[in-house]
Amino acid sequence: MRKSLLFKISLVICLAFGVQLTQKIQAQSCNLFISEYIEGTSNNKALEFYNPTNSTLDLSDYVVYRYNNGSPTAQDSLVLAGHFLAAKDVYVAANPQANATILAVADTLHTITFYNGDDVLALYQISTCKFIDIIGVIGVDPGTNWPVGNGATSEYTLVRMNSVKYGDSDWTVVETQWDVYAQDEFGYIGSHSGASCCTSSADTIDVSTCGSYSSPSGKYNWNTSNTYIDTIANANGCDSIITINLTIKSSVTSSISPTTCGKYNSPSGKYSWTTSNTYMDTIKSYSGCDSIITIKLTIKSSVSSTISPVGCGSYTSPSGKYTWNTSNTYMDTVKSYNGCDSIITINLTISTNTTSSISPTACNSYTSPSGKVWSISKAYTDTIKNANGCDSIITINLTINNVDTSVTRTVNTFTANQAGATYQWIDCSKNNSPVAGATAKTFNPVASGSYAVVVTLNTCVDTSNCRDFTLVGLNNAYTTNGISIYPNPAQNQIQISIEQTVSHATIRMISITGQLVIDMTNVAGSQFNFDIAKLPQGIYIVEITENGVTSRNKFVKQ
Repeated sequence: MRKSLLFKISLVICLAFGVQLTQKIQAQSCNLFISEYIEGTSNNKALEFYNPTNSTLDLSDYVVYRYNNGSPTAQDSLVLAGHFLAAKDVYVAANPQANATILAVADTLHTITFYNGDDVLALYQISTCKFIDIIGVIGVDPGTNWPVGNGATSEYTLVRMNSVKYGDSDWTVVETQWDVYAQDEFGYIGSHSGASCCTSSADTIDVSTCGSYSSPSGKYNWNTSNTYIDTIANANGCDSIITINLTIKSSVTSSISPTTCGKYNSPSGKYSWTTSNTYMDTIKSYSGCDSIITIKLTIKSSVSSTISPVGCGSYTSPSGKYTWNTSNTYMDTVKSYNGCDSIITINLTISTNTTSSISPTACNSYTSPSGKVWSISKAYTDTIKNANGCDSIITINLTINNVDTSVTRTVNTFTANQAGATYQWIDCSKNNSPVAGATAKTFNPVASGSYAVVVTLNTCVDTSNCRDFTLVGLNNAYTTNGISIYPNPAQNQIQISIEQTVSHATIRMISITGQLVIDMTNVAGSQFNFDIAKLPQGIYIVEITENGVTSRNKFVKQ
């Protein structure tokens, strides 16, 4: 029912586009055609249809019409819907009253076979809306029949010649294509040995390849860009004519000169080389073709060495990757001078740090074994290298004996401030020579000059600063006040003391180079403190003047 509906729809479409079911000349095509026509005695009538192609045909696309006695309008039709016809096979429509020989090969029994010699039989293809084969001429009454060779369309059996490959809608062509047999010759019905029919196909392809190209048929090999033609068999076994727009891309060549260590993996990854040489490799270039690379390879060797270090407690390997704390033989790798691996065998000895304790006594300051200087009694820790090159950690219980080298001066007298010591006064203006008999704590110079005292306390010896001295008589108005400075040498603070209180004095501090650094007027008192932390190191002179009398002393800024 569904096939019948499809046929009716297709027929309506053909009619809608102006297709009339009347005979028209149709170009030959590889398609279903009428292969046998039997117009026998009585009802012995049959039509045979042949598939000359290499593919199975869906017969739903075909219908057979019968036009009686010159009528331009079909009186009957056979719709072949629901049937498939294999390649080189036949389909037989027979009269329902035909003899047993015909009925034995019939695929369908139909009234389409109710024809006489003057009726037209036309094979129509629905998908193309065209007649593709015919017996007779639509709209023409031939009288009794149409002549065919030495026979006719009445009272003969007509078999399509084996050389015929396709049908035709032009009867003047078709009438020449039959072998004519006697009226009741049924020996050919049910099979046909016609020639194969193929419809050639054509196609165009664009090919882009590298170097050369083998044609689809394998007959040709081209290595230049051009347009070529080749022929192969299509799905139906017929010629497929191919136009080939061929583009030949060239291979690319290049050269590199890598230098590496130990081995080198080629750019393609196919090879791994361990010796210096010239090699070849192939990869794909940007165009997809071969890129042929000449590789001038230099292989550098790794370096090996042995060291025997001594570590203290632990040892960090030359690469910094490992830390070991036991004696053993180890391996490490660093980069050598040529950039390759330097493999180091390490015969490691782990030594330990040592500890000790000492209790030194020093005068004023003490220099530790490592070179540090301390001036205060205290427990210290110092570190030096022991015989194995490891840390020797020393606890130092230090005793410092300080000697006070400050001197107090009156008008004509010097007095050392360190108690319980031995003393030796020296003349600084005479190359620090000892003053004869001046071994007491108090010293009264008998002449003007520059004097100092050497103080010995226990085993410590130190010398005071040299102080200028001018011997003053009763009428000498040069100085009336003695000046003492403490500490001397000093770093941050000094205290200046004078023996007689002043009420409106001037205090000046002058560097040894003559630069005035302190200038104070209308000063009153007998003791003054000064911050000297920012003064440069060197020797300074302190002058105190009152009522025209000036006293001087010097100190050292450390």
